[in-house]
Amino acid sequence: MIARQTFRASARGMADAATVHKDTLVVHGLPATHLDDLEAGIVKLETSISDREKGRAERAGATKGLAVEEKNGQTVLSVLDSLVEQALGGDNESLLRKWQSVRRIRRRAVNTTSTPAPATQPTPTTTSQPTPATGAPAPTAVSTSTSTATPVNESTPAAAA
Repeated sequence: MIARQTFRASARGMADAATVHKDTLVVHGLPATHLDDLEAGIVKLETSISDREKGRAERAGATKGLAVEEKNGQTVLSVLDSLVEQALGGDNESLLRKWQSVRRIRRRAVNTTSTPAPATQPTPTTTSQPTPATGAPAPTAVSTSTSTATPVNESTPAAAA
């Protein structure tokens, strides 16, 4: 913040000094509008800084508002959850398990940088496959992990490849 104030003060000081010597500067090759251009640039810089500060304040307020709304949503979900579980009771275990699965709130990772996260290796997962219509038994689990072959070069023994 101090650097911005110093920069703005320096720019204003240059504009004031240039005003005193306007005719000399024009004679030595600067355009006649150089002071107006400098002043417009300073105003543009100050407007940009002001807009950025307003944007930061709005973002902070919006983030705080989202946190409040998240808590409200969790309260409503808690009430709804107790009503659904009470209504289903022990009568419909399958439907109760489905409800318990879909009611979970999955959190997303917060990206605090503007650069994308580095690519990672996929983690092995196990998923159930539905029984095909042909009547043949379906496999119960499928692994989605991938393996990569290690290239053979002069430092890798041929037997390992």
